[in-house]
Amino acid sequence: MILLQWKTRVNTYHTFMVAQDHLYFHISIGSYDNTYLKYIFGSGIQPVRPAQGEIPFLEIQEFGPFDVTNEEELGEFLHIMLSFILWQLEQTETGTTFKRALS
Repeated sequence: MILLQWKTRVNTYHTFMVAQDHLYFHISIGSYDNTYLKYIFGSGIQPVRPAQGEIPFLEIQEFGPFDVTNEEELGEFLHIMLSFILWQLEQTETGTTFKRALS
C-alpha cells in the first residue's frame, strides 16, 4: 500500500492510497480534518462518532477495481498514477526534468 499525504488548506488533509488484491488495484482518497487526527492520536476519550449534525471527520472516495489483465483498465489506472506522481513533483527539480523530457 502506498500512503502519501498532502495539505490543501487549513485543517483539511488528504491521504492517497493504492491497494492491490491479486490482479486488481484499488485507489482510495481519504479526506479528514483535525477532529479525526485528535480522535486517532488523542487520549482515547473522544467519541467514536462526532455529534449528529456535524460535518463527517473522515470521508473516503474509492476508485476501482482496475483489472490489470484488461488493457483499457490498466491504461486508465496507469494514467491516474502518472498524473498523481507528476502533480506531486510539479514544484520540484525532478518535476521540471520530467516536463522537459515529455515536451
